[in-house]
Amino acid sequence: MKTKNYVAVICAIVVSLTLISVTQAEPLTAQDKEQVKWVIGSFEAYVNSGNVPEIVKLFSPNMDAARKQKITDDLYKKVASRGLQFEYFADLSDASIKEIGPDIYEIKGKFKAQGPNWNVSGLSATFTLERVGGYFYVKDTNLFEKMGLEGVGKIVGGVFAVIAVIFFVFIGVIILIIVLIVRSQRKKKFVGTGGGPSTT
Repeated sequence: MKTKNYVAVICAIVVSLTLISVTQAEPLTAQDKEQVKWVIGSFEAYVNSGNVPEIVKLFSPNMDAARKQKITDDLYKKVASRGLQFEYFADLSDASIKEIGPDIYEIKGKFKAQGPNWNVSGLSATFTLERVGGYFYVKDTNLFEKMGLEGVGKIVGGVFAVIAVIFFVFIGVIILIIVLIVRSQRKKKFVGTGGGPSTT
């Protein structure tokens, strides 16, 4: 009986701690959202002007070094030539913003971009922002994986792969139906010609 009481107390403590941690994850304030808009707006403006050093200044000091190098390389490859036009439409509703760690927020949105020989519109991308010393910085983004000929090629390739799978499943179902119909016809013919025992 005592062990049941101990188990009940432990469960109650775990549930209450979970509820406390959930209630502590408060949505961003209006002032926070204005700062988020400023960071993403600055990122957008610097991309359009090809100003890579200013974009790098928006990166969080806690950004993973390898990831920072990868994004910086993408910036110099795709942005420094000033051949890129970019707009990002962040969804700053409380339901859309996710706190994925202490003072780390995932912002979702859609973007349109245009470069030499390619353009995309209506694709979704995320920014991960981190609050450091009361200010927001970019900790990560999947934006550049979705831009350019490579990104468009991956998306188009993915769409064609899904279509191909659906097509082959459809063909497989049709072949299976034809095989079943042919078998049933053969059985009917066999039953019709085989008959019962001979009476002669």
